[in-house]
Amino acid sequence: MIRWVFFDLAGVLFEEDWAQIVRVLSRNMGVPLDRVGEVYYKDLKDRVRSWNQGRCSALEFWKPVFHLRKDASFAMKKKWVQQAIETFVPIPGAVQVLKQLKKRVNLGVISNQPIELIRHMNQYKAVMNRFDIKIISCYLGLIKRFGDTRIFKLALMRAKAKPEECIYIDDRAVHVETAQKLGMKGIIFESPQQLKKELRALGVRF
Repeated sequence: MIRWVFFDLAGVLFEEDWAQIVRVLSRNMGVPLDRVGEVYYKDLKDRVRSWNQGRCSALEFWKPVFHLRKDASFAMKKKWVQQAIETFVPIPGAVQVLKQLKKRVNLGVISNQPIELIRHMNQYKAVMNRFDIKIISCYLGLIKRFGDTRIFKLALMRAKAKPEECIYIDDRAVHVETAQKLGMKGIIFESPQQLKKELRALGVRF
């Protein structure tokens, strides 16, 4: 019997489009798109990991891009950060899925998110207030990584649940596969409609 459904956030419940963010920054900074993209994607993996673990701020994460405008003030940089973060909005249909699920199962989050982004997401109370447990990387200094089951074990411990009683939903197959290593059931998110279908296939009725 399924007792818990755990969600990732960005890419599942919130839009995550880094190409769009690069376009937004290019437009607002007045810097050519190819230059912003070139700098942004350089060393991206390491920068994202540090940001998600709470080891750097959003300003530090975007520092290489902001160097393209050496005349930029601190206030301008903060504004650009906010404009980038504001592109993360709830995916249409996500709130309805959560609302329907809440009547049947316990809900949790297991997500790699930096502090600035999770604060932004928390403003969407119709989404974020539905969760019983939130396992967020920036508060733990621990992130989801291929084959590393520690963050999933922590979620199971806090939920007081067995792996087979839980479903984990993520838009990245690598994290779903890691959860499945523990015995959790997994769904690779594509759309709210597809999610409903796969949840029902796993025995969740709503």
